[in-house]
Amino acid sequence: RLKGTGQLPDGQSASAVSMVQIELQIYVPGVAAVDVSIDDKEDVLDLLRVANTALRGRVKDKVVQLIPPRAARPLRPGLPLRRCGLRCGDVLTAPRRAVPEVVVTEKTFAAITPSGGVIAWGEPEVPGSSTSSVAEQLQNVIEITPSDSSFAALKEDGSVICWGANETFEPNLKQVLRVFAASEAFAALCCDGSVYCWGDPHRGGDMRGQAEQLQSEVEHIFATGSA
Repeated sequence: RLKGTGQLPDGQSASAVSMVQIELQIYVPGVAAVDVSIDDKEDVLDLLRVANTALRGRVKDKVVQLIPPRAARPLRPGLPLRRCGLRCGDVLTAPRRAVPEVVVTEKTFAAITPSGGVIAWGEPEVPGSSTSSVAEQLQNVIEITPSDSSFAALKEDGSVICWGANETFEPNLKQVLRVFAASEAFAALCCDGSVYCWGDPHRGGDMRGQAEQLQSEVEHIFATGSA
């Protein structure tokens, strides 16, 4: 359930003035489960603070990661909650030990090192199993998104580096907030709410038909295997 509060002055939209609360459950496996409520204008760090306050006295160590139900990776600290794809009633798992950032394509793996670099491995000769073509650029990486045969690494400065079967990418794209993937295409959500797509044009990599609608106000992207 989403709760909106406040009256709407003439000429103002609901999104401009409403305070929307997201009701969630934080689950620490085998230890505790607590209900929390937070304004969707906050970010993941704020959610972690709310979770730790609710869990005080029930867990030994502070919660440092939260994994949403429709993802295999923890939410990135600092990410606005409106960009996390959360829904009221979602149960977020708080692992008792930190989960490393490891992602996979069909035949390769990639992981972020403690220094913000990237290592990749997998079946030899398969695109993506080596970062040699982009090794010098893979510094200060904060998140990696895989497709079926490629990886896209998001850096602290908002730029994106790709390697694998589909390395074609606009090098001047900046201010990227998150990267999403279909089977053979990627979509970057930028800080200004715009979207940029690349990859197989028949599987989500061609946005020309919807370009005007994707220039602003996009908050989250949901991907299927082909769109």
